[in-house]
Amino acid sequence: GFMPKCPTLEIISIVNIPCILFFNPQYGIVLDAGSSRTTVYVYEWPAEKENDTGVVSQTFKCNVKGPGISSYESNLGALAKPLDDCLNKVKERIPVHLHKNTSVYLGATAGMRLLRLQNETAANEVLASIQNYFRAQPFDFRGAQIITGPEEGLYGWITANYIMGNFLEVCGKNLHAFLSPKETMGALDLGGASTQISFIPEDSQENLNSTLQVKLYGYSYNVYTHSFQCYGRDEAEKRLLASLLQVCLSPFAMFLFQVVSICLRFFSSCGVLEFGSLQTSLWWSLKTPVRALLCLVMDKHTWVSYKDPSIS
Repeated sequence: GFMPKCPTLEIISIVNIPCILFFNPQYGIVLDAGSSRTTVYVYEWPAEKENDTGVVSQTFKCNVKGPGISSYESNLGALAKPLDDCLNKVKERIPVHLHKNTSVYLGATAGMRLLRLQNETAANEVLASIQNYFRAQPFDFRGAQIITGPEEGLYGWITANYIMGNFLEVCGKNLHAFLSPKETMGALDLGGASTQISFIPEDSQENLNSTLQVKLYGYSYNVYTHSFQCYGRDEAEKRLLASLLQVCLSPFAMFLFQVVSICLRFFSSCGVLEFGSLQTSLWWSLKTPVRALLCLVMDKHTWVSYKDPSIS
């Protein structure tokens, strides 16, 4: 006959657990501060853990209106209102008596990583403004930080494999850790300003400098992860825009200029371009980032720094 994966004794032992867990939930709030937007997530899990790791479920999601937090560097006062809209909804979904015990974490990704490289003071001021905002909230604020590219890749890998059921198996109405580690899958995370690839390599000794170890549900995983900064979706759209604009510029008569861009500083070698004087008014009517991107599409992947003489 059919034999269930879970031992019968284990199934019997957990029959009454759902009632206990149902009335003793814990909550956590995570803000994913991406380059193009911020998303608020509410998670719930039973107080008891499975092999030292919580069995987590997402109970609420709210997209904060407006752009990513890095866009508020020159208008910090405008940060609070869009956050309020989501936080007020969050407060309604978590019992009031649990607010003070509900942890809040904010992790910022490539948008803030680029801002920190370009203007560290501005990046710190954005984070400080967020910290001040959450300290006035009823929750247990645990901090706002800019996570590294490898950390972002690892978190994406964990999320993908958790959703695909590679860490826990279903036993009746409950989830339990596998009796032995299950094969995992790789993850490719295409963000707004960066892309991450993460997987467990066949040879765990290769690329040790790019490998992070994480322990989940009683098992350790050595995950290779790499972040490609400036290779996100939004940057790809800008390159496409640049390629479309480039065909409008005349190749005749010479006009010399230089451009500057935080991403160009890492990836491009075409710091100087020449365009026709007949197109000068069109060219300088474009915003500086767009002018910089016209250089980016001719990328030769060498390491050169730039300075636009029109920018003091």
